[in-house]
Amino acid sequence: MNEVVLAGLAQELSRAARTRAPVRLLSERFPGLTLQGASRIQQINVRARVAAGARVAGHKIGLTLAAMQEQMGIHEPDSSFVFHEMVAPSGAGCGRSTL
Repeated sequence: MNEVVLAGLAQELSRAARTRAPVRLLSERFPGLTLQGASRIQQINVRARVAAGARVAGHKIGLTLAAMQEQMGIHEPDSSFVFHEMVAPSGAGCGRSTL
């Protein structure tokens, strides 16, 4: 996949996150999407958020259990960035509108 297509997909996911609107899985729509392409989409969105003032607070690893990976049809854990606005102090509540 070329950079223009990846940038367009990054924008689509960014818009979906802002509007809290679901999108069909990219892996279903683009069976040729590689791990490198998906990582590039993530990188584009992280850079855009940081450029807009967001701060990276850390990283997360998900789907570490083999049973969960099998359920999701993947073969390795996934990873992502955690932004400062996603972090809440222990015991703090969060409203549904922030989820």
